[in-house]
Amino acid sequence: MGRLRQALQGKKVYLDANIFIYTLEVVSPWANELNDVFIGLRSKEFSAVTSSLSLSECLVLPFKENRQDLVQVYRQTFLPRPYLDVASIDNAILILSANIRKINFGES
Repeated sequence: MGRLRQALQGKKVYLDANIFIYTLEVVSPWANELNDVFIGLRSKEFSAVTSSLSLSECLVLPFKENRQDLVQVYRQTFLPRPYLDVASIDNAILILSANIRKINFGES
């Protein structure tokens, strides 16, 4: 068990689009460590939430490259599962997000 998987034990975490991209498209050097994270998720060692916006972000390059095989993998991955909640995003959430982000806008 990797350190990241061990650190997540018993927690609920948010998974952004890059986590799915690095894992499903086997992007080195992160793919191995993140694959271990998904093993922990499937084993219900911890749980995760992502958003439907993450699916949209993940699909851009597969659509551009006409990779229907990868489109299907992402669509299957983002189905609700006991260990993964896929939260819907509506305008109210997007507006709230923009208001939160304005706090750090322009800072580096």
